Amino acid sequence: MSRPRVLLALTVYNGGDVVEAALESVARLETTVADVDVLVLDDCSPEPGFSEQIEQHCERLGHQYYRSPRNLGIPRNVNLGLLAAMDGDYDYVIISNSDVIYSRCAVDQLVLTAQTDPRIGSVTSWSTNVSIYSIPNVAPNDHLSDQDTTDEVGEALRNHFGAAAIDIPAGISFAMLIPVPVLRVVGIMDPVFGRGYCEETDWSRRSLAAVEQGANAETFADVDHYRASSLNDRTKAALGLADAIIWTPASIRPGDLEAVRAHLSPAEAVEVVLDVARNATNKIAVSLAADEAENPTKIAFFEIDDDGNLTFP
Repeated sequence: MSRPRVLLALTVYNGGDVVEAALESVARLETTVADVDVLVLDDCSPEPGFSEQIEQHCERLGHQYYRSPRNLGIPRNVNLGLLAAMDGDYDYVIISNSDVIYSRCAVDQLVLTAQTDPRIGSVTSWSTNVSIYSIPNVAPNDHLSDQDTTDEVGEALRNHFGAAAIDIPAGISFAMLIPVPVLRVVGIMDPVFGRGYCEETDWSRRSLAAVEQGANAETFADVDHYRASSLNDRTKAALGLADAIIWTPASIRPGDLEAVRAHLSPAEAVEVVLDVARNATNKIAVSLAADEAENPTKIAFFEIDDDGNLTFP
């Protein structure tokens, strides 16, 4: 059996005082269980000289580095990592903040935990300073950036808990592992969350909904390779149409058209096309920089109507 491959996507925006320590930390991870590649995603950091410095560190440590030509915001920067994991055919992807110090065994333990149950949609790490995911400690600020202390805590947790998991209300992308087959079913973070925060909660709810509908590891694998899968003809027709609209809208395979006409009603075919098109409009918003919040100083609440559209009361 081949070893799992993990893409660790480190999202970066300024922060020279913490990013270098994070880069060093992920460079020394244990790879007993899985092979790990690191991709640093710089969201067009404006701090003078910062991007050049981080790129040099990445080259020295063997990390991949990409700087967006304009600031995308957290959800879209995260999505670059998720898409890279799917394009690279990785088994898992980890979305990580750039101020995280990892214990040496952290990634191996995240993978082992994900492997304990095919229903797991994501795994979030324990931390010393991340709200409800924090391990109680008397003086967290004294040792937050100390690698040796972090390694000691990580080893203690591994020895005591092994790969045990507990259900949590939502994953948090400070250090969140997602199985790529799950990602192919649930999708990427919703760009509607603009500059960030709450996108992981939305993703986690979608992931839970997929599992509640009966999705499991076999389902995810079938969707990933739907043409050769045992999925029913209606499902294959819908997936083939979605694939075609995304990748080759001007040249849809005759077989895919025949399958749509044979197994989907005209209304169902239109619904698939419009769902894909609705998500594609987010890409246009990014390219035109038309996705800014109407009032960046306030929290925007929204609802989703029966047609899947966002409404702002």
